[in-house]
Amino acid sequence: RSFWINIMKITPINYFNNYNYKNTVSNKGNAKAVVDKNNNLLYRTTTYFFREDLDWDAFFALLKRKYQNVPKVNFINHCCSNGEETYSCISGMKIHLGEDFAKKFFPIIAKDINKENIDSAKNYSKIGISPIDYRQINYYTNFNIHKFFDFVRSDTDIYDAAVIPKEELRKCVKFENSDILDDIDKLPDTNSVLLCRNFWPYLDAFKREELASKLEKKLDESSLVVIGDYDIYEAKTDELLMQHNFIPTSVKYVFTKVPKI
Repeated sequence: RSFWINIMKITPINYFNNYNYKNTVSNKGNAKAVVDKNNNLLYRTTTYFFREDLDWDAFFALLKRKYQNVPKVNFINHCCSNGEETYSCISGMKIHLGEDFAKKFFPIIAKDINKENIDSAKNYSKIGISPIDYRQINYYTNFNIHKFFDFVRSDTDIYDAAVIPKEELRKCVKFENSDILDDIDKLPDTNSVLLCRNFWPYLDAFKREELASKLEKKLDESSLVVIGDYDIYEAKTDELLMQHNFIPTSVKYVFTKVPKI
C-alpha cells in the first residue's frame, strides 16, 4: 500500500509543527464518544501517540534537570485512554533519558475512568496507527519504533496498520480504572509527575475548581502537573491552576507549585 511507502520516507520536522490533528479523523486513536442515557456527550476518548500539543523534547529535558538527584519519581498518567500517551512517555524517556535514568519513573501508573479503555490496555489490544502516528513515534524514538512495538493487521478500515506494545513497554506500566477526582488524595505528595491532559473541559466548573484545589493541597514544588491545549482553549485551565498557586515552567503546558518561602 501507499501507506507503507509513505512511512518509510523521512519527513521534515516542520511537517509535525504544521499538521492539524484536530481536522484529521484518520489520525484519532481510540476515538469514541461516551454519552449518558439521554445521549448527551460526557467525554471523548480521543488520544494520539506523542500528541503534538506538548513539546516532548523540552519535557524530557525538564524531567532530566528537575529529577537529576532524585532516586525515585512517581509518574501518573490520568485519563490515559487506551495507553498511547503512556507508551509515548515510556518509549520517549527510554530513548531521551537513557535506560538507567528513565527507570526511576517506572512503573508509570496509568489510570482512566473508562473501564473499557483500561480493559483494552490491560489486554494489550491492537492500537490502530496512521502514517502520522508512525512518523511521530519514529521521530521521538530516534527511529526505534520496532524496539517498542510489533506490527499487526488492522481490524478496521480507519487504519492501514496496528501495533501491539512489546514487553519493553508493558513491564513499565500499571493500568488502573479510576476517577481522578477520587484518586488525587492517594497521590504521593512529593516528586510526582501528573499528566492530566485534555479532559478538563468535560468537567463542569465546580469539578474543575475541586480538582485544582485538591492538587494545590496535595502537591508541593517538587512535583509537576501537565495539561494540554484543549484544557487551555476550552476551559482556561492554565489560569485556574495559577489561581491555585501553580506557576508555568519553561515547558508549555507544564506547571509546578510556587516554592515555599
